[in-house]
Amino acid sequence: MIDPLLPQQIAGLYGRDGSVFATHILRSFQPKVLIIIYSTALLLGLIIWTAASGDLLGASEHPWAFALFGDNPGKPKSVRLPLFLDPVGIVLILTALSVPLLCAQQVVGINKFNEMNERNMQYRVSSLDLAKLNQLVRKTNRAFSFVGSRWVSLGILMMSCWNAVIFKNNIDKYGLLSSWNPSRLTDDDWRKVAYNGWWANDQSNRALSTAVVVIGTYLTYHVTKQLAMGIIFAVFAGRALKRGFGVAPNLELNTDGYHGLRDLRYFMQWTYVATTLDFFMMMGILVVWLPFNVLTVFMLLVVVATNVLTVLYPTSVAIGGALLEKKHFVRMLANSSTGDELEKQVTRVWAAPSIPFRLRSALSVITIYLLLPTLLALVSALLK
Repeated sequence: MIDPLLPQQIAGLYGRDGSVFATHILRSFQPKVLIIIYSTALLLGLIIWTAASGDLLGASEHPWAFALFGDNPGKPKSVRLPLFLDPVGIVLILTALSVPLLCAQQVVGINKFNEMNERNMQYRVSSLDLAKLNQLVRKTNRAFSFVGSRWVSLGILMMSCWNAVIFKNNIDKYGLLSSWNPSRLTDDDWRKVAYNGWWANDQSNRALSTAVVVIGTYLTYHVTKQLAMGIIFAVFAGRALKRGFGVAPNLELNTDGYHGLRDLRYFMQWTYVATTLDFFMMMGILVVWLPFNVLTVFMLLVVVATNVLTVLYPTSVAIGGALLEKKHFVRMLANSSTGDELEKQVTRVWAAPSIPFRLRSALSVITIYLLLPTLLALVSALLK
């Protein structure tokens, strides 16, 4: 029997042993339920806080910043960019609250990975070197525990806070929407006007300004944990495949509509959603909020490369495992069947999907990653 992977060890919120979330009354809640409770409380608190400060919809006598596009606004002295009318702010908040939930779903998928594939390849499990595979599993679980250790978690938290402070300071320094100037104001004057009407500007509402830093820290912390978990799992999958153990569709009986890979399908769906949300959030901050320049292009390329790798490499490993499984199954059929029956069975095996997800869906996501920043850069350039 192959031991399970324990990705929940990366953080207490996902079920790490010995954490405060695994004690007392909190023990009765699943991680995703706790995350939903916390996220809902944080969202309601932020909305109430923003409404109390008058920055939920803003003062109606001031025009909405994005409504000025195409209206020939001249030189406005003031605009409003309240929370509910700030698309980037909304995406940032929703992404920050969604990423931990998506990560919790990925934790479940990774935790079920070994059991799922062992069940689907029962006919040849005895031929695997289980001792070496379990040694690899233990090494991988130690890596998960290292990421979830207190000192490493504290380091990630400090790095996340530093990252959020830098981004917020850049917004405070360079203003807002400087690359999206629909008025006849200079870019310097426009970004000051837009920043002054922003719901989280540091001058009129320091509390909400601090809230943006807290949200950014929370988001970066969980994204970093999520990326670390994904990299550790990808390394495990690649090394396990070299030992003959990988994604294994059930080629004897389609037990769940996806040849025994329904759990993998869910994992891939959550991964695609998470990477897409992260991408749009970062693109909004770098392209819309902050000035579009060479640093923006570099940061977007880093984000695109990271997201593509987290989608493409695991997908390629999954396909490699499925092809290996098909070869083993065909070899087994060749020892037990002959003639037309063998040809029929072999054709059925190779016709089965290698992964429980349409490959063109992944390619569509990658196309969005590559084309959307280019499109936004062109629009920004046309506004100059």
